[in-house]
Amino acid sequence: RPPRSTLFPYTTLFRSNELSDEGDYLVLRRTSLDIESLDVMRREYEQLISAFPSRGPGLLVDSRAARPRNDPAFEEVSKALRVQVVKTFERVALIVETVAGAMQIARLVRDEGISNAQAFYDYDEAIAWLRA
Repeated sequence: RPPRSTLFPYTTLFRSNELSDEGDYLVLRRTSLDIESLDVMRREYEQLISAFPSRGPGLLVDSRAARPRNDPAFEEVSKALRVQVVKTFERVALIVETVAGAMQIARLVRDEGISNAQAFYDYDEAIAWLRA
């Protein structure tokens, strides 16, 4: 059962969906579970997106626990969902495990023309950027 501080529905892909202590950004932590199917992934993201505020301040997505995946079908679904998520928030910080992961996310947001999202591999840098 989710704690009372949970703002969004629990899913198999995300846990610890909470507001920061100062209330200036939301936090989503990706689980290490494999994605059961792209339909399940799409459904869970859509469930979260529908629970987001109409225009939130900041969003911190901690994906360090997620297992890497980059097959073409996954990338196609991810892109559509990523665009929906980033347009809902003023700023989106994505935390990844490695510098290479941050570089990949930076390339994706650049190629997709997303200007309000940035990738980090350092948690404190992500928080500072969200609060700038």
